[in-house]
Amino acid sequence: MIGRSIVEASKLKDILDRHRRWLAKEEGGELADLQGADLRKANLRGANLRWANLRRANLQEADLRGADLWRANLQGADLRGADLRGADLRAADLQRANLWRADLRGANLQEADLRVANIDYLCLPLWCGSFEAILDLEQKRQIAVHLLKFAGDGLPSDVVSSLTNFCREAKLLGGHRIIKHKMR
Repeated sequence: MIGRSIVEASKLKDILDRHRRWLAKEEGGELADLQGADLRKANLRGANLRWANLRRANLQEADLRGADLWRANLQGADLRGADLRGADLRAADLQRANLWRADLRGANLQEADLRVANIDYLCLPLWCGSFEAILDLEQKRQIAVHLLKFAGDGLPSDVVSSLTNFCREAKLLGGHRIIKHKMR
């Protein structure tokens, strides 16, 4: 565990190298434990952080484009303003993470656990295209409300159809009626 200290680039490179060896089951490998690490503005573009422990890490404005974060523990991580374009966040634990203004375009959030996470509700499904993330009911309601605000502004029919299905699946009472009302 790193703690709240800023991680030097050379130390981070060493941790990532040992993690790579751990994933490959090579000698000298070790699971990356960056719990509580200060990685603000870190360049982790394309990094392989599968299974890594990033619990409560500060990743504000970090470059995580194309990073592999499959099954990573990001509980309580601060990802405000992080660039996660194209990142693989499948099955990542993002409970209580702060993803406000994070760029999730093209990110894969299939089975990611976002319960109680602070997310930019308007941007999540539009940027990453993933309705397969695990969200709590309140998050689903908030996403639907934010998206419905734009329904009257000429959303394409396929988006309205996806939103309608999302509202049904999320059991958002009156979701379908709200869309039809907004489209008039």
